[in-house]
Amino acid sequence: MRPAPLTVVARLLLLLGFGLASTGCAGVVVEAETLPFHVAVIPFEREASSTSSSVPDELGFDSAALTGELAEELEGLSFTRVTRLELPPDVAPDEFERWPAAAREAHWLAAAEACHADVLLHTTFRAAPGVRTRLEGGAFWGTFWDGLFKFGAVVSGTGAAYGFSGFLTVFLWGQEDRALRFDVGIDASLQTLAPLLDRASETSLANRRAELARVFVYDSDALISFHERSGWVGHLFSFAIPGALLPSRERRLRQSLRESIGAYLTKVLVQEIEFRKAELLGGNELFPFEVTVLRFARTDGGELALQAEVELATASVDRMDGYRVWVGDELVADAPFGPGEPLGNQRERYRVFVPVPGAGSTPVRLELRDGGLQQGLRTFTLVKGSTGRRNEKQLEIELPEARR
Repeated sequence: MRPAPLTVVARLLLLLGFGLASTGCAGVVVEAETLPFHVAVIPFEREASSTSSSVPDELGFDSAALTGELAEELEGLSFTRVTRLELPPDVAPDEFERWPAAAREAHWLAAAEACHADVLLHTTFRAAPGVRTRLEGGAFWGTFWDGLFKFGAVVSGTGAAYGFSGFLTVFLWGQEDRALRFDVGIDASLQTLAPLLDRASETSLANRRAELARVFVYDSDALISFHERSGWVGHLFSFAIPGALLPSRERRLRQSLRESIGAYLTKVLVQEIEFRKAELLGGNELFPFEVTVLRFARTDGGELALQAEVELATASVDRMDGYRVWVGDELVADAPFGPGEPLGNQRERYRVFVPVPGAGSTPVRLELRDGGLQQGLRTFTLVKGSTGRRNEKQLEIELPEARR
């Protein structure tokens, strides 16, 4: 005797389960305002935890892949341009790590200068041993309704039910099943490049005297929750046992863990930069002047122009020196500032208005110099249509397993 078709109640339960399962697939969306900087990203350095020195390697982390994913997420979201720096040619990562710290820093600074970056991002991360697994209500009930739906398809025996069940299986192939907890740390330093390149200064990556912003979160403050993705075994038996009760293979677990750590690091960094964007534009007390206006405008003839307004605190430096503007690699302006406009409170305003024909999508670079004995130098990289635009992006980290 042919089984009775699904009842209306069963179908409603199945649709409810489908909605719950679909909700669990939503990723993290980060929102930021694009800042007018070209950032050079140093490949992530892995710092072993105090209790285990091999955990990062066991996870299969590839520093180059993690850095590349971070750079891809930041470009157009937090910065107008992002360049991932590379190791010296014909030098293996293990060999480069054995170089003296001064030699490694010299390489990164030379590489950042060569690509005309404005700021430098130096990040260290570490992973603590041990993964704690816990079934969370949302993940468990999502897979429970998925299994109930498939069980209903088996009971009904109709082609439509089997077809929809197959569609659901394909749609939820990456469904997150089990919640896991893992300790991970990040120490990211965003530093302005000009003082680091000044041979007369005492700034370095290590002493952080050129630091604009820092993200420092370690161990218990950096607990992350993520969900292990379903494997084919979980889907095959989910009509009888919820996938949350079926552990995935170790390789799939490591893959989920790597991607979750990558998404976590990116989210924390973007949120910190967004929180401190006003300080970044102001120089974070590294410079006696502050950029209050920086944008593209139009001349009376309709030509594209770069407009900037700079406020100088005359208590420390009594004048601004000059500025330069590049369109791509072409220098289009190199001029001194005229007299400043008094604002009161020992502050003066200086203005820049330079036509930049043919800029379009070509990066425009502005250099500002103060009139101090040891000049403070700041650079900004703008791209038309990017600077100052609010943007959001869903974090989609796909980290391949490191080659052995």
